[in-house]
Amino acid sequence: MELKVDTKSAIPLYLQIKNGIARQILVGTLEPGDRLPATRELARRLGVNRSTVTNAYDELLADGLLSSHVGQGTFVNTLSQKVDSKKELNTESLVWQKMVWDGLFAGEAEGRTISALLDLYQVSTIMDVISFSGSFPDESSFPIAEFKSSLNHALKEFGKSVLKYEQAAGLQALRDYLAIDMRGRNIVASADNILITNGSQQAIDLLSRSFISSGDKVIVENPTYPGATNAFATLGAKLIGIPVDSQGMQIGSLEQIIVQQHPKLIYIIPTFHNPTGYTLSLERRHQLMDLVRKYKIPVLEDAYGEDLRYEGREIPSLKALDVTDQVIYFGTFSKNLLPGIRIGWCVAPPPVFTRPYFALAPSCTLGFLPSSSLSSPFRKGKGDISSS
Repeated sequence: MELKVDTKSAIPLYLQIKNGIARQILVGTLEPGDRLPATRELARRLGVNRSTVTNAYDELLADGLLSSHVGQGTFVNTLSQKVDSKKELNTESLVWQKMVWDGLFAGEAEGRTISALLDLYQVSTIMDVISFSGSFPDESSFPIAEFKSSLNHALKEFGKSVLKYEQAAGLQALRDYLAIDMRGRNIVASADNILITNGSQQAIDLLSRSFISSGDKVIVENPTYPGATNAFATLGAKLIGIPVDSQGMQIGSLEQIIVQQHPKLIYIIPTFHNPTGYTLSLERRHQLMDLVRKYKIPVLEDAYGEDLRYEGREIPSLKALDVTDQVIYFGTFSKNLLPGIRIGWCVAPPPVFTRPYFALAPSCTLGFLPSSSLSSPFRKGKGDISSS
């Protein structure tokens, strides 16, 4: 079997090998029952990795052109049709000619950050493994009975309506509850400037699309949550990392960086920072707010873990210190209640709600039932299941 590969070609090596073998089968150069070289041997001949040949063989096996027998080898299958070797091979009509996806994906979608995120999430799904790759509530703490009761209550009260799409901003009753909860955090908010999101990650994505253009500079803590940096980088943002110590983001050099770099916005996790767990001190919170007021910079405050304090004095959020409406504040029920329901929230100034990405995306992704199941106990005065 004669094969050649072109290492300078844009066509992947495994696909060159696959197509070369398939062509020889289809024109009859390789006949049914012929045994192919072992993957290691063919890889040696062609000067490629063994995995490259293995991928080519796997594709041909999936297409039915080859069959593999353990301990015997890989053989050519019997074909229902052959092609005249003297005629030009019309590859477009052949079932084995699959779409070549390599090279079509956006460069940002192939980045190392996304691959790292996928690895982290994969680890969290392994049975009997305690993963430190993210914040995952202990399953024994899930309020199953209370949540089931809430679902039943929602079904009885709303009937078939719970199976419909939700209004764009999210269920009114849940936003009403959150407005009350915000006031308990000394945050001025009404249901009209609260958006229900599909987890806090969607809030990050929507805000990124609303604010960031390619080349914009974004200040972040270093290190910080990779899901946020990926969202920013995918849109072409240039990230400026500010070191973190035991009191949170180091504010000392921030003003100089703001003056020199002119950032579009600041993303920060001031309470139980991810991944260090540190909390921004009250003094630094005031210093940060003084700077963003002075230079008129929006702040994205990620409050994903603000409710996870078990000891010590609570520190006001940046949003609670915000008198100029510059802080966009968002969080999630995933860390203190049930991660699987994927419900988050975002408190933003009215002008933000008019942005198309921000106003329309949640209505396409969030269902009525999960939101109504959370809101029904609150509205009926039956208690807050998130504190169970």
